[in-house]
Amino acid sequence: MRGRHALFVTEGTSDAHVTETPPLARRRGPRPRLRRTASSGTPLSAAPSVDTTSAIVLLKGDPVTTSGKVTRGKNQRVNLQGTATKSYRALLSAQRNDFKRWLQANAPGAKVTSSYDISLNAVSVQLNGTALTTLTRAPMVVTAQYSGVYHKVGAPTPDPDLSLIRAVEAWGGAGAAGAGAGVRVAIIDSGIDQDHPCFDDMGDSNGPNNLTNNKVVVAKVFSNTAAKNGFDASAVDSHGTHVAGTVACDAGTAATVDGAVIPYLMSGVAPAAILGNYNVFPGTQENARSEDILNALDAAYSDGMQVANMSLGGGASGVQDLLTVAVDNLDRGGMVVAVAAGNDGPGYSTVGSPGSAERALTAGASSVAHQVTASLTVGSTEVPAVPGDFGTPPYGTSHTLDRVEPVSAADESPVIAGLSLGCSALPAVAPGDDLYAVIARGTCDFTVKAANAQAAGYTGVVVVNRLAGPAFAMGTNGAAIQPTIPALMVSLDDSATVLGGGDALLGAPAYRSPFGLSNQMGDFSSEGPTDVDARIKPDVVAPGVNILSSVPGGEFAFYNGTSMATPHLAGAAAVVRG
Repeated sequence: MRGRHALFVTEGTSDAHVTETPPLARRRGPRPRLRRTASSGTPLSAAPSVDTTSAIVLLKGDPVTTSGKVTRGKNQRVNLQGTATKSYRALLSAQRNDFKRWLQANAPGAKVTSSYDISLNAVSVQLNGTALTTLTRAPMVVTAQYSGVYHKVGAPTPDPDLSLIRAVEAWGGAGAAGAGAGVRVAIIDSGIDQDHPCFDDMGDSNGPNNLTNNKVVVAKVFSNTAAKNGFDASAVDSHGTHVAGTVACDAGTAATVDGAVIPYLMSGVAPAAILGNYNVFPGTQENARSEDILNALDAAYSDGMQVANMSLGGGASGVQDLLTVAVDNLDRGGMVVAVAAGNDGPGYSTVGSPGSAERALTAGASSVAHQVTASLTVGSTEVPAVPGDFGTPPYGTSHTLDRVEPVSAADESPVIAGLSLGCSALPAVAPGDDLYAVIARGTCDFTVKAANAQAAGYTGVVVVNRLAGPAFAMGTNGAAIQPTIPALMVSLDDSATVLGGGDALLGAPAYRSPFGLSNQMGDFSSEGPTDVDARIKPDVVAPGVNILSSVPGGEFAFYNGTSMATPHLAGAAAVVRG
């Protein structure tokens, strides 16, 4: 199932640099390919080894829990203080003493180290060279076994987002159950799918079909066109649900992406936090006015929200920008406001509003070294290929790669000589040819590149990144009509494999880690100083490249953008507040 992609700024995954006039704001989340798949668990198991220096010796007679000679209370639970129970335990104790005397006479090297009478009627024995068969000769013994040695059960690898920001250490002794417990975080965005597995641990006492549960406790819509268009606070788009998952996805949530099992259990930064859905981008609404956002902020404050997340932004207009003034005032009033820096980087003074607010907790984006990728195999060489948000790739099939030459000097890649950027109409290919156009990243956005390739008759497109290091998922430009051919990106490091042409086998998706390097700045992340007053921004850089989180329908996806970095800050604020 494909999601609607028209609501997202795409600076981070394409080469468009979208700016807004101050009254409007957009989400700061460039679109990667939406990878939807139901959540699933990974079975975990452990097999014990044994310690041949000690044994558990089972004695005749029932333990307390299964005996008919004890006092029981409600639900058949044994009353350990009951008269009958005390009498029976005294009998078992006498039996154990008999066994100890037998050991002294027949196996003087063996020593009883522990005694049990609730779960088992047994003792543990340090053997000190005594054989198990010797112990079984005692008249009161049923059997004897070496002590088992157990290890932690198949612990999944840590959630890399949390590891990078040391969230688990910040949780302290209370662990996930105490991480942001009771702290209320407003998600001012495109809605939250409250039925997602990331948000269901607290149950639902609020009734069906009201867009809330015990974790997502508020669902409100803020748009002057909402009533006319029949929009409510529902998460029609996926951005807000993804952001909310990073803030407070339930600890230990299992996920798969494109059929690839994620080998760790996900968690939000503050998994015990309470969420509020303040939808300023309802339905098909692409933009939000300052009025809508201010209404949402005021409502969040009135509802007792202690932290607000705004993964959105528009053009900054200096110290008189009223939305930034509002953010500053809310911070003074005790509500932390985390805001995306923007995806208009690299370049000085590219931080947008309201991320330019002095007291905003403004987020830049850095990388996490993992991803679910497909692969292209040319000859004997296999390279990772990250699908974009266009047509579904036909995995397991072979296609001919066709290096596209520039149609003009302006269409030539400045990084790879003789390779088209795909920003102009491409020469048509013969009907029926199964060709994937090989073009370069740069200048125009990915929708334009894929659309030009499709119009020329190509059945797919491979985009070579303009940078070394890992490729990423390409997003759309938000237009209502998008190309439908599959589009994949490969790294500049792997360009030689695809530039030579030939047949390429498209391999199925798999989880890859490490995939590049962690803690590298996203090349799209906006930079300071702020306009007019030249203050330093962003305030904090957090994971915002290759971020796995929830999307509507119980599914999961990797997204990129300062939108994805911002909820790491909001979640951290909730942990501190908690």
